[in-house]
Amino acid sequence: MSKVAASPERTRWLRVALLGGMLVLALTGLAMILRPTPDPDELAKQASREFVDRRFDLAEADLGRVNRLREPTPFDWFLRAQILMTKGKNDEAIEALGHVPDDDSMGAQARVEEGQLELRRSRYRFAEAAFLRALAIDPKLVQPRRELVYIYGMQLRRPELNATFQALSEVSPLKYSEVFLWCLTRGVTWDSREIVQTMEKCIAADPEDRWARLGLAEAFRMMNRYDDAENALAPLPDSDPVARVARIRIALDRGDDQAAERLVAGGPADDLNLALLRGRFALARGDGPEAVRQFRIAHDKAPNLREAVLGLGQALQTVGDPAAVPLLDEGRKHERLGSLVQRAAVDKNRDDPALMRDLGDACAAIGRFPEARAWYNLAITRDPLDTEAQQGLARVKEAESRANAAPR
Repeated sequence: MSKVAASPERTRWLRVALLGGMLVLALTGLAMILRPTPDPDELAKQASREFVDRRFDLAEADLGRVNRLREPTPFDWFLRAQILMTKGKNDEAIEALGHVPDDDSMGAQARVEEGQLELRRSRYRFAEAAFLRALAIDPKLVQPRRELVYIYGMQLRRPELNATFQALSEVSPLKYSEVFLWCLTRGVTWDSREIVQTMEKCIAADPEDRWARLGLAEAFRMMNRYDDAENALAPLPDSDPVARVARIRIALDRGDDQAAERLVAGGPADDLNLALLRGRFALARGDGPEAVRQFRIAHDKAPNLREAVLGLGQALQTVGDPAAVPLLDEGRKHERLGSLVQRAAVDKNRDDPALMRDLGDACAAIGRFPEARAWYNLAITRDPLDTEAQQGLARVKEAESRANAAPR
């Protein structure tokens, strides 16, 4: 026992201190019980406002509080993805966006964000799939179509590029550069060096990207780098008709006609590009009937394609068929369009309404009605009182209606 006895005053002080501490704890607990729990929906909205105001740390903290109060909603996941993107955490952002279902109100936008993030990662195959999912949810979206134009252009996928431009023209007015590019890419490609650099990144990020390999091989071929082109195609099987066409073109450029003919003999009978090549070989060996048969296959599949029109016209001419005359005349119309497109490439001509109308006329003359409409609309946008463009647009719509109503 202590030799110093506790004084009554000291004992009283200890008792008061103990009671005071207990009272503070009780009041604190009561305050915590009585304090209202934050509404997680309002807190989530607050976090969203903070994100818009670029107060990213506050947004992240408040979103964390929300998710401690409830399970994350699609809105929360979308906001989390946006916050992660500001930190450069794209992989985690894509994972977060994957929690936003397609049937949610934010589903289409989530797929667009996924696609754009996949583009940054050079994973074009996944980007394309995401953009297509967005359009399946909301076909009126413009941004995913513009992104697809870029992908298909870099991969030299002309049929998909044409279809995407056409769909884009139906949901949004096209700019001059877009209408020009639409016409240009029917027969012209981008800078091969840019394609090589981009597609090599795609293959490094996704070795299974078939279209990246095909685009890379074509770019190498245009640069006369035939070994590199063949190496790019090496993982693709002979059963792939697009890869087969690419190998044929490489063989032709090398001057190896025998290898090209062996490759032409295989593959699907109704493939557009193989039919064009088979028609060329038939013409070269003087087999007019076979050339007619092959070019007719191609023309049936792509009646507005210059190579199919001219090829069929030349083949019919060799067998003395008078049906060659209108086709060869149509071929000259294709050549006229090509010369107009070259004029359209000159900067000083970009504001020439007469050139826009001429391009509309030239496209309409060969049945490329969507492009014709785009040129006329562009002229009307520049001058709403342009009666010639308005009349041209009316003629195109009428011709398009007749073509759609005609039996196939």
